[in-house]
Amino acid sequence: MSIAWCNGVWSETGEFALPLDSPGLRFGAGVFETLLYNGERVCHLPLHLRRLSSTLDGFGFPLPDHPWHSIVREVATRNLPGGGPGRINVLCWFADAEGELAIAVTARPTVRLGADATMRISLEHAVERSPMPTLKTMNYLPHWLAWRRAKGSGFDDAAILDTDGSILECTRGALVSMPPGGEMFSSFPEKRLSSISLELIAGAEGLHSASGAKLFLPGSRVFYVNSLVGARPVVALGSHSFDADFATASRLTALICPPAVE
Repeated sequence: MSIAWCNGVWSETGEFALPLDSPGLRFGAGVFETLLYNGERVCHLPLHLRRLSSTLDGFGFPLPDHPWHSIVREVATRNLPGGGPGRINVLCWFADAEGELAIAVTARPTVRLGADATMRISLEHAVERSPMPTLKTMNYLPHWLAWRRAKGSGFDDAAILDTDGSILECTRGALVSMPPGGEMFSSFPEKRLSSISLELIAGAEGLHSASGAKLFLPGSRVFYVNSLVGARPVVALGSHSFDADFATASRLTALICPPAVE
């Protein structure tokens, strides 16, 4: 059971109450962020707060002016006494229609994948185009069901396809393709969730947008990226196979999940 910061009050049991008539409970109305604590610091907190604020702005809810840096650090200290690494979640439910938010921050230990870990990704066709493709909300059931089907079929995650068959993103991360020549590509940003991992790669390495077959040309190296695992080589995407490029994955992981200084 994790210790949680809940609207300014510490919950030693990790329990948090929502009113029965709140949109957050009735409709799953809320937004969230997942951050990595590397044992020394919370990685890329300003970028996560910026995305959280932007998502809330999209619904007309301002992000409260709390001392987020100290809150998140204290949550990590209380829940990860051994020094991490850990996963930190910032959860914001809509408590009413007037702009009141119910916010909880909590953390749990996480196991980092080894440097030689690879990913196998299934393909999941979207039933319809989401009306909120760029907003990180808690309306996550289709993604969770796709992830569950993928795991049940022996894959590590599922790639969500648009109605035209173009790959958008995975349920818990984004995809990066590196065709022969070394340039990096991802799906068009207006069709997928805003990705901090992709933003970091774009700033350091450059990142182009493409769709369909252009993303996965013969001889390409493909990488699965998110804020907790960094980058991992994808060796299977549906029925397609790719060679693992651990050197590039390690370089991208250092950008996304900077190691703690010994």
